[in-house]
Amino acid sequence: MCSTFPQIYIVQGKGCLEQHSDEKKNIAEFAESVLQDFISKIQSGSIDFPSSLGLQSMFSLEKDINSGLTEKSGLYAIVNKKNNRIYLGSTGNLAQRKGEHNYNFSDTTGLKRVSETMRSDLKNGFSSDFIFVPLLIIEQGSVTSKEKALELVKHAEESLLTKFLSAQPNIFYNVKTMGPFTPGNKFGGSPDSGSPKKSVCYKTMINNEKRMYIWESVSGASRTFQCVTKSIRVKIEQNKMFYFNENALSNSSHVVIRISDDLAETFFSDQMGVYNQMLSELFPNKKSKKM
Repeated sequence: MCSTFPQIYIVQGKGCLEQHSDEKKNIAEFAESVLQDFISKIQSGSIDFPSSLGLQSMFSLEKDINSGLTEKSGLYAIVNKKNNRIYLGSTGNLAQRKGEHNYNFSDTTGLKRVSETMRSDLKNGFSSDFIFVPLLIIEQGSVTSKEKALELVKHAEESLLTKFLSAQPNIFYNVKTMGPFTPGNKFGGSPDSGSPKKSVCYKTMINNEKRMYIWESVSGASRTFQCVTKSIRVKIEQNKMFYFNENALSNSSHVVIRISDDLAETFFSDQMGVYNQMLSELFPNKKSKKM
């Protein structure tokens, strides 16, 4: 039976949508109960993938314009149907993130970015062994903005992984990583974060001022420019963008602007002139955004 609350939607069981109104702490607590219930059902074999979940296009890793996940912020799980191992993630666009995982799972180059634990299972099986399951979707509306929705799911993900990786590490593909913008260990990341995140930087001149924009990760930079992560890596290969090293700052005369992953999509929302300049420099074929 589905309980009804405002704002937050949980995809559970046969497509059942549940809702919850509170933020941050309460959302993390609610998401914890959802994840624990999901894990219990996975381990007991009470979920028959993918038929019992319905809407198969939503749960397949393959891209589908009818999945209903475009521009949806939420928590998701990638489940190995053969051994029931789980990867937990969060994103501001479930459809795009699903596509990124599908590329990494099916492409030789992309496979190098998959964590070692998941890579081993992929080599001994098939990408079709994995299924994409949206666990929690925060609907955007007059009360909850896209930025707020992303903030909430990121908080929930970090809270869940901090607890679950300590208590039940063997059922997760997630690993502890050190985020370059986060003091101490940072949990989660993505299946392609088997090693610490690499910050990405871009140097440019804005109004006669030398600036260095530093993104927390390749994924963050891709969200800023609304492109796939492969496009950012191509720019790095072309020496138009660079992997950032903190030691480089000691001899730099640039003004440094850091952009964390959770702000990557909206960082330039009030700086469209700056954004469009960088967009034209890096991706001249992309249309500029209106001021």
